[in-house]
Amino acid sequence: MFKDSSNQAEFELLIRATRNELFHFIIVQYQHLDLVRTVKNDLKVQYPERPFAEFNLENINSETFIHSILACKTGFIFIEKFELFFQEDLQALAIGFNQRRDLFSTFPIQLIVFVPLGGDTLLHFQKTMPDFYSILNLSISLKSEILLEENLQSRIPFDITNNDYDNVEEAKNEIERIEKRLKTLEDTPENTSLRYELIIQLANAYRFSADYLKSRELYEKLLHNFEQQNDISLETVIANIQNNLALVLQDLGDDMGAKVLLEKAINSAEKYYGVDHSITATGYANLASVLRALRDYEGAKELIIKAINSDKKNLHEEHPTTAIHFSILATILQDLGDYDGAKKILEQVKNIAEKTIGQEHFITASFYTNLATSLQNLGDYVGAKQLLEKALRADEEKMGINHPLTAINYSNLATILEKLGDYDKAMTLYDKAYQILLKHLGEQHPYTKIVEGNLDFAKQKNSIN
Repeated sequence: MFKDSSNQAEFELLIRATRNELFHFIIVQYQHLDLVRTVKNDLKVQYPERPFAEFNLENINSETFIHSILACKTGFIFIEKFELFFQEDLQALAIGFNQRRDLFSTFPIQLIVFVPLGGDTLLHFQKTMPDFYSILNLSISLKSEILLEENLQSRIPFDITNNDYDNVEEAKNEIERIEKRLKTLEDTPENTSLRYELIIQLANAYRFSADYLKSRELYEKLLHNFEQQNDISLETVIANIQNNLALVLQDLGDDMGAKVLLEKAINSAEKYYGVDHSITATGYANLASVLRALRDYEGAKELIIKAINSDKKNLHEEHPTTAIHFSILATILQDLGDYDGAKKILEQVKNIAEKTIGQEHFITASFYTNLATSLQNLGDYVGAKQLLEKALRADEEKMGINHPLTAINYSNLATILEKLGDYDKAMTLYDKAYQILLKHLGEQHPYTKIVEGNLDFAKQKNSIN
C-alpha cells in the first residue's frame, strides 16, 4: 500500500473510479516502476473477484494484441509501456487500437495504461489516438517518495578522451610537470594557446586526483578569460571548458550549475558538429548524468539514448565510451525500477570492459559497482559483495585509499555488509568513507550527508542488536 498521503489520495481516486464494473479508460503516470507494481497489486487485493490481464508493449505480438484484449471481455486490463504506441514502428497498431474505441467501450473492462511521468507523453497521446483520448475517465500521477539513498553508485568522468591517466599517482606527477612548465613558459602572445592548453590539462589532472576546488578555480578563470574576448571563433573552445567545468561542479554537488553549463555546451556542439557527432554525444551523456542526479529520469533516459545512437554511428560496439554510455542507461533503468533490464546491460558492459581494458581499470571497477547495485536490488547480497570487493581492489590500487571514488565503494560495501548482518564492519567502512568524503567534498555535499546518515542508522541498529 502507498505510505505517502499524496499517492494515497491519487489511489483512492482510482478505487472510486473502478468500483462499478463498467468500461473505464484510465491513465496512470508514474515516476518509478515500483509504483506500477504497487497499483497492480493493490487493485488485485481490492477486487479479488475480478479477472486481471497484463500486457507490456515491449513484448507483444502486434498481430494478435488487439484481439487478445478484446478476448478479456471483463475485469482489469493493465498495459505497461503504453508510450511505445507513439513510436513509428507501432504507429499502425496505435491507429488500429484508436479505431476500435467504440468496440472496446462496449465491454465492462477497466483499461488501465501506464506511462512515465513528465515529458510530452500525454500530448503525443492526444495527437496519435484522439478518439481514445476523448473517452478518458481518469488520469492520476504517482511520484516516488524521496528516501535516503543507500548506494551512491560510482560516477566516472564520462569524457574519457580527457583522462590520460591510469591512476592518481600519474595525475599527480602530471600536475608537478605542468606547473613547472608554466613557470618557465614566457607569457608572450605566441605562447597563449600553449598556456591555455596546459592549464586545461592541469585542471583535468587536479580533478582526477580529487582536488575539485583547484580544478574548478582553473576552469572558471579560463572560462572567464575566453568569454571576455567576445570572439565567436572561440565558441567551441568555450563549450569544451563549459563541459569540463560542469563535471567538476557535479563532483562538488552543484547539479543545477552543471546543468546550465552543459546545456550551453550542447547547444554549441549541436550547432558546430551536429547531433550525431561524438563530441555532442559526450555532452548528452554528461547532461543525462546530471538530470539523473536531479531525479529527471525520463529526461536522462532520452539523452543517454541519443548518445548511444551516436556511438552506434561513430564507434565500434566494444569501445569504452559506448560501454560507459550503456552503463549510464543501466543506472537510469535502476532508478526507474527496471532492475532486470539494468542487470542485463551491466553484465554486458562488464564483460566488454574486462576484455578491452582489463579488470583492474577504474572504469571496469565502476561497472562492478553499478552491477553490484543491481544485484542488491534483486536480493543477491553475496554476489553484490563479491563485485564490490573486486571494485575496491581496483580503486585502492588505481585511485588510492583516500580518493572519493574509493570512499563511494567503502560505503556501498558497508551497505551490503549491513544486509548480511555484519554491523561492526559496516560501521567501520561507513566511518572511513565519511572521513574521506568530508575532506574532499565537505559536510554539505549530498554524498557526505548520505554516508553520515547511513553511519548513524547503522549505529542505531547495532545498539539494538
